[in-house]
Amino acid sequence: MASIIYVGMDVHTTNFTFCCFTADSDRGFAVAQTEPDYRQVIKYMERVQKQRGEECKFVCGYEAGCLGYSLYHQLTRYGVDCVMNIYTNFHRFLRKAGISYGGKGKGPRVYDLRHTFAVHCLRHLVLSGKDIAVYHQALKTYMGHSFFKYTAYYLKLTTDMFPDIREKMEVYYKLNIDGSVVCHE
Repeated sequence: MASIIYVGMDVHTTNFTFCCFTADSDRGFAVAQTEPDYRQVIKYMERVQKQRGEECKFVCGYEAGCLGYSLYHQLTRYGVDCVMNIYTNFHRFLRKAGISYGGKGKGPRVYDLRHTFAVHCLRHLVLSGKDIAVYHQALKTYMGHSFFKYTAYYLKLTTDMFPDIREKMEVYYKLNIDGSVVCHE
């Protein structure tokens, strides 16, 4: 009988990172990073099987993110069992909560959780009198944004959703009609 090896994959447009584990061990092994190509996943599994010296059945899992379903379809066409963690669970949670899913692009979406988190963080900071200029940098870093303009989008969302805090936000930022945000120097 083949050993079952679970492959956790962190997938990005710039690289894939892999780590294997088995049901009988909580220790990861065979950590590797490759270029972002499904063929690299296949080669990685072949190397792991050769190193183990036994027949292996692989189950790959990843959070869809930037690649969506494309990697899933490429791997399943090749016969690899693949699970997309976040979307599978998110849709299951929506069903359990009795929230209907409107379909692709209609939501609710996993990304809506990210937006909600950022908006509520900013609202909390403003209402508790924190220096937004300082905390905005922390939120920018936490969310993985490389530029101010990406996190500034959430400033606009926050003032749209909570008009009562617009005045407090304008102490630090100029909110333009077109939705752009400029930091006061």
